[in-house]
Amino acid sequence: MDNIDKKILSLLVQNARIPVKEIAGAVELTAPAVSERIKKMERDGTINGYTVRMGYPQGKETISAYIDIATFHDKKEDFHRRIIDEPLVKHCSSVTGSRNYVMLVHCPNIETLEKLLGELQEYGQTNTQIILSTLVQRQS
Repeated sequence: MDNIDKKILSLLVQNARIPVKEIAGAVELTAPAVSERIKKMERDGTINGYTVRMGYPQGKETISAYIDIATFHDKKEDFHRRIIDEPLVKHCSSVTGSRNYVMLVHCPNIETLEKLLGELQEYGQTNTQIILSTLVQRQS
């Protein structure tokens, strides 16, 4: 991968729907040459897909938080069943350390977050960090 490919990737990461013609102008190549480079990166796995990152409509209040949980030993399977279909849970990973899992949740308001926390505390001890701002967000 050369510097031109890196620049193309950078532009696609910023906006996966950027027109090839616009990329071509930025990297000083023809549109067909850029298209071929993109296709090559797709074939070799450098580009593994395109995605949509969901945002929240302006004016809509949203509380995002990380919730760590140390599940009670006898409640682990119940916890799995509880969160697998919970739409407020956007990501849940099994982790090392004093907690079993860490979750990213998006709630429409603080009351919903508080209710979710109350329900999760039936499965173990929780620790919550409300997200104030995001410094870096990458897809991969």
